Amino acid sequence: MFISAFDLDFTLLNDNSSYRFGRYLCAQKHIPRSFLFFITWCHISFLFGWMSLPQLHENAFKKLFYKKKASLIEKWVEEFLALQFNDLLYQPAIQKLKAAQLAGHLTVILSSSPAFLVKPIAKLLNVPVWKSTEYQIDDDGDYSHINSLMLGETKASFIQGLQSQNGLTSEDVIAYSDSHFDLPFLFAAGAAVGVNPDRKLRAICRQNQWPII
Repeated sequence: MFISAFDLDFTLLNDNSSYRFGRYLCAQKHIPRSFLFFITWCHISFLFGWMSLPQLHENAFKKLFYKKKASLIEKWVEEFLALQFNDLLYQPAIQKLKAAQLAGHLTVILSSSPAFLVKPIAKLLNVPVWKSTEYQIDDDGDYSHINSLMLGETKASFIQGLQSQNGLTSEDVIAYSDSHFDLPFLFAAGAAVGVNPDRKLRAICRQNQWPII
């Protein structure tokens, strides 16, 4: 048995799913355009190192999802994916996923995107195991706060737990990601693949002779 574990954004998908969903909400006039400008600024700040990944998530959550009905967000996600899912797929990574499924691997998606996006995407891709950033839902059915973030270290811990549960070792795991922030996850696997890797990850892929797709 083998485990093939995939990041989601810029790996199985060719874009950031949360940002694309935000654009969809803006286009449908579910949120003001100013909200998307703010999130874009936050993303640029993150890319330039002015904002940490947890801060980026916190700002996006407060602006877009705090005190929003979870049931309504899930409905909008369903509509969004019905329209844009196929265009979001990064085919080279999707082919690796399909090959792993045909070979009988346990396929996994680990993503820092929120569960309301990751869960339906995993279902559409026939991926049985997934883990994501989790938002807490209060007694009124509204999102109240970020309960947990799925970052590189968390992905590594999850993979190690999955190995233990299935009597496997790291040599039985293949990990796919685009980002150097996922290095703990990639190093926790016996084999790693860079998918459209960022500059830092591309250099590390070359140093470690990891394949790049």
